[in-house]
Amino acid sequence: MTQHRWQQVKQVFDAAIGRSGGEQSAYLSEACGGDDELRGEVERLLRQHHKTGPFMETARLEEILGVPATASTLGAPQTPSEHLPSVEGYRLLGLLGRGGMGVVYRAHQDRLNRIVALKLLPALAASTSSEAIARFRREASAAARLHHRNIIPIYDFGESHQAYYYTMELVEGLAFNEVLIRLAQSQAHTASPARLAELLRACMPPPSSHFETASPRSAAAGAPAGSSGSHQLASTSNRGRAYYRQTAEWVAEAADALHYAHGAGVVHRDIKPGNLILSVDGRVMVADFGLAQVTGEQSVTMTGALLGTLRYMSPEQSMAKRMRVDHRTDIWSLGAVLYELLTYQPAFSGLDHKEVLGNILMHEPTPPHRVIPGVPRDLETICLKTLEKSVNRRYESARDLAEDLRRYLADLPIIAKPPGPLSRMLKFTRRHKTGVVATVAGLMVFVSIASGVFFVRQVRRAERHGRAQYHIGKQEWQAAEGLLRAGLVRDARDAKSMFNLAIVDKELYNLSADKQDLQRLYEADKLCRRGREILPDDTPGLNIHGVVLKILKDYSGSIDAYTRASRIDPGNFHVWGNLGVVHALQKNFGSADGALRRATQLAGETRDGSLQWRNLAALQLHLYDSAAVVSIDNALKCNRDDPGIAPVLARARMNLGGRAAQDREAVVDDLKYYDKRSAGGDPLIKRMLALAQLEHDPAASLIHAQAAADLSDMACLNHLITAVAHARLSDPAAARTALQRAADTWPDALGSEAAFLVTAERGLLWFETAAELHELRARAEAAIGDIP
Repeated sequence: MTQHRWQQVKQVFDAAIGRSGGEQSAYLSEACGGDDELRGEVERLLRQHHKTGPFMETARLEEILGVPATASTLGAPQTPSEHLPSVEGYRLLGLLGRGGMGVVYRAHQDRLNRIVALKLLPALAASTSSEAIARFRREASAAARLHHRNIIPIYDFGESHQAYYYTMELVEGLAFNEVLIRLAQSQAHTASPARLAELLRACMPPPSSHFETASPRSAAAGAPAGSSGSHQLASTSNRGRAYYRQTAEWVAEAADALHYAHGAGVVHRDIKPGNLILSVDGRVMVADFGLAQVTGEQSVTMTGALLGTLRYMSPEQSMAKRMRVDHRTDIWSLGAVLYELLTYQPAFSGLDHKEVLGNILMHEPTPPHRVIPGVPRDLETICLKTLEKSVNRRYESARDLAEDLRRYLADLPIIAKPPGPLSRMLKFTRRHKTGVVATVAGLMVFVSIASGVFFVRQVRRAERHGRAQYHIGKQEWQAAEGLLRAGLVRDARDAKSMFNLAIVDKELYNLSADKQDLQRLYEADKLCRRGREILPDDTPGLNIHGVVLKILKDYSGSIDAYTRASRIDPGNFHVWGNLGVVHALQKNFGSADGALRRATQLAGETRDGSLQWRNLAALQLHLYDSAAVVSIDNALKCNRDDPGIAPVLARARMNLGGRAAQDREAVVDDLKYYDKRSAGGDPLIKRMLALAQLEHDPAASLIHAQAAADLSDMACLNHLITAVAHARLSDPAAARTALQRAADTWPDALGSEAAFLVTAERGLLWFETAAELHELRARAEAAIGDIP
């Protein structure tokens, strides 16, 4: 096959796989005309695509068609030439990709002097299909109304030379269909955290993120997945954890974007790996709203038309308008993507579209752990809930899906529950003929008679757990408490309920005004001890007991709980991070450093790794270890939007960078950014803002110091900041009053200049030093003395 012929075949194939059913056949008739050979070659590729799913690389396509290696130009950006279309106001620089709804080019927008992605509906398609124009307009309109960090923004829409186009942000990265190929090749699900981090960096170089030169808004949030290598790794129970956690975070981000779109009245209707982009800054970006349905707008789709990509269609969408389709169709499709990330194979496959459709409507997907044994059961349960055929059994919203994924990431009980015996039986009967149904029904009657009491008890326990965990996930503590206490009256040996009730008691203590009333914590401690007698090796139970004991300042007991958990589940970086924090609270800095380093090694550059890296950085800053710079860099790569980074970042810059104007401005800009991210509710960010603006803008410093004090930040320190600020504003009386208040509230533990305190509230390891207090007092006294 010649190079020209290969390009022609591949162009038609790329456009055809974005269509399905009758629409695909009509497109092939139009695109191939009377060229039966061309149509045969394309259909040959399409049949192979149905068999293998989305994992056909260019090399594989060339092998099928017998294309010489030099003939393929797919994926290589074109250089500007006379063959590129002309669009007024833009200079097209090269081809980025083709799909069912147009061709995408890299382009330079002349008026604003910026590089964009330009999607063009060719004049041929525009002239032959009013529906194509309507769909193209709808795609631009639907995406343009959405402004979310995980949705590719639309810049412009127009018509040029009888061809329609729109422009959008050029997101450098890979579509997930390509990411999936590379992950499968690299056996990413068996990778250690370090190896996974290497794979995540292998595809595209991340931008520089050194914290002294990169702001939080430009620092890398993490590198994209993928590697073309074939390095084989031994599978262990701990190695795969990092990959599955990364997978959960990716899908949670996509779910966040979909929830936002649904709230704006936009249902995507074509979620698939090719429409999810992994950008070089680590974000998952949702693209291609060509099939979106906007609430209140008339659909341009003909009645009975089957639009979307069949393999990822929900049962109701694949019924082609014979069933109502709402936002939960996107939840199904995203679940199908999650299934492929967990197993590297489609949830529903077939030799042709009829077989795929039949499997979607009549069969359940193979549980992921049967495909790859290491798939975490909680993640499998979440995935299968999204793929429930009944919309009412799926997650109610994409936000609920995202929240359950983050409960999995935080090692909290998930809301989704695996199907019980009755549910599995009903699904089985739905798939089989009448005779088998009768047999199964008879067996159910027999089983229910033989073990009715036990079955009812188990069902009620599972139902109680599910309802309680739902309330915990929604932070409805009182409702959860009532259910759990009532359940323990009925079943006094329900250890899971004990651990969950301990979580509730701990959270209600955190919300209480009187932190001296420890009754809730004592009750939580008792519950955890009883639960551990029944389930001594339950890692979540050990983890919550460690938290309770830490708050009660029983550091030895807390260390014992975390140490046991780390032996049972040595790959759990949350446990190692908590263990390091408690060692730091005991001022065992060597043990703290070791545990925190272990936590960061396991967490890698996953989003949740931010907490571990910033706690390690806080310890390193206290120990005057210059490696704090690297740790803060890694925290920014994990989650640049984590407000907990702000105090550590600011302290590092002020301690290491001096007080030069540019350093001060960078500190203030970053702190304001994070203050907005935390909705103004973080006292440490307020205090650091007050310190950063103390000399340059004392009036603003006063405001932030008062806000920090109102949020229960250290009184003495904020009085000292206030004293210096009043002195800078030439108000000696107010300055002296604040200085006296600082003396009255001076902590006994910080009496000598070498003293320090360690705290760990809201998950942030933090060190208060007497030296800082004495330095501020000296500045206040000097400033008061300088007032004329």
